[in-house]
Amino acid sequence: MGDYRITLLYALPLCLLVAIWFGRWGSMRLRLALTVLLPLIYVAHWYALRDLQGWPATAPLPERFQLIAADVVEPSQRHRGEPEIRLWVVGEGESRPRAIRQPYSRQLHKMLHEARAKNLAGQPQTGVMRTDDGSGRGALLDGGRRLEFEDSPRSRLPPKR
Repeated sequence: MGDYRITLLYALPLCLLVAIWFGRWGSMRLRLALTVLLPLIYVAHWYALRDLQGWPATAPLPERFQLIAADVVEPSQRHRGEPEIRLWVVGEGESRPRAIRQPYSRQLHKMLHEARAKNLAGQPQTGVMRTDDGSGRGALLDGGRRLEFEDSPRSRLPPKR
């Protein structure tokens, strides 16, 4: 959608609100309610669009996924935001990657460092979500699940003709 159309989508409700106020339609309570509600709708719309525009979502990780990339924001004195880990993954059976945000953990950071090194060396990595069995393998995530990485099977190219 072009920039002018998005501007119109935001300006149209504002113009209707002005028309309601100057046209003296409805009661004073209705006009005040619409005036308070309109900014809340804009804010809700903005946060709803963030997940659609590539911002990392807080959705749970798929059961199995291909790791494309990861970005780690470590806890520090200089960084004002929350420490987090952003993963770019393609779920098993999916065709499009998605960005998912996870809370920072030292164990997950260490595992991602190793997985990224293997990825760069040409060995793709598959993330697997498992139930916590108390073995201590993998990184413990929210919901009592453990994330482990394993080497992906190499895809075989078709024979040359």
